[in-house]
Amino acid sequence: MKSVKELDEIKRKYKDKVNIRTSDYETRIIVGMGNSGIVAGARDVLKVIVQKGKRTDLTAR
Repeated sequence: MKSVKELDEIKRKYKDKVNIRTSDYETRIIVGMGNSGIVAGARDVLKVIVQKGKRTDLTAR
């Protein structure tokens, strides 16, 4: 990055992709997939949630 203007352009480009705090859904399940979450078993939890979601026609976002 060479300037604040370039940083602002990057921010604008990715703003819609990281709009995690707003949602049209009533319920949201967030699984922390950072290092400590993975060590604590988050990967297995996420797999089960995805499997159950497929069986009940839920969608991931």
